[in-house]
Amino acid sequence: MSASTTKQPVPTCGRCSTAHITSHGNQACTAHTSKRRPDGGLIGCTQPPVTALTVCRLHGASNPRSKAKAARARLAASASKTATIFGLPRQVDPAQGLIEEYCAAPASSLPTNASCPGCR
Repeated sequence: MSASTTKQPVPTCGRCSTAHITSHGNQACTAHTSKRRPDGGLIGCTQPPVTALTVCRLHGASNPRSKAKAARARLAASASKTATIFGLPRQVDPAQGLIEEYCAAPASSLPTNASCPGCR
C-alpha cells in the first residue's frame, strides 16, 4: 500500500456486529471462527482475505472453484486497468460520451458552456 493511498472504512458484520479487521487495520476475512465470545456471540476471522476474494485460505479461498474465481477477477481488473492506460474503447452512455469528448477538446477550440457538467 502506498503512502498516498487511504484505507477504506471496514464495514460492520451483520452476523457478529463487529468489524472484521486484520492486525494492520485492513479488511479481514468475512468468515467466523469456531470460538465464541463470553456472551455466546460469534468471533470474526482476522486473517487477510485472498486477493479478489472475501475469505482467507482457511475459510474457502484455497479450493479450486475459489481459485478460479480469483483468477477471473484478477484478469478482469488487469483488463480494465489496461483499457484505462491505453484508452481502449469502453461501454459508456452516449450522453456521457459526448460530455467527455466536448470537455476533452482544447479550450480554445470550443466555447465554454456554463450548463455543461464537465465545464463547471
